[in-house]
Amino acid sequence: HGFSRGYLLEAIEDIFLSKNESIIGLSEQKNITLSEIIKYRSHENIISYFKDKVLKAFSRASTEDQFKKYFGPLGFDVSKFFNMAIFNDEVQQKLTGWDLDKLIAIFNERHDIVHNGKKPLNSLEDLLIRREFFEKIVLNIAIELNLKFGILNNFNLPESLIRK
Repeated sequence: HGFSRGYLLEAIEDIFLSKNESIIGLSEQKNITLSEIIKYRSHENIISYFKDKVLKAFSRASTEDQFKKYFGPLGFDVSKFFNMAIFNDEVQQKLTGWDLDKLIAIFNERHDIVHNGKKPLNSLEDLLIRREFFEKIVLNIAIELNLKFGILNNFNLPESLIRK
């Protein structure tokens, strides 16, 4: 998996699949009416209704909100997604200061390139360091998903990379 907003959406969806009750803390709507119960008929359909609403809201949220208003309330320390301590010294040095704010800036740059005609990156090195940053975030998120929810299979992460 490459890193993208779709990757984050898939991670949230995997959490819901592993633990339905995680939806409760994220759903703006906490109650359901009798007419909605009748309309959806089953517990599974009701859960699916709430899950779809949360996923739709998540997909429309800003990058910052996706991390702070969704991953945070699910019990994640979001700073761990950007912690490079498990990687070698070279990676740690190269990615010092690369954090959520940097990720937001990168996504804003991408938006400007796609929608406002801004010039793309100037060098291959700029592209390669961003790719490495994304790869490390993916690994860190995968590790945290495994530690918190036992989710591993969808990320094809070797068990040797999991912190015990």
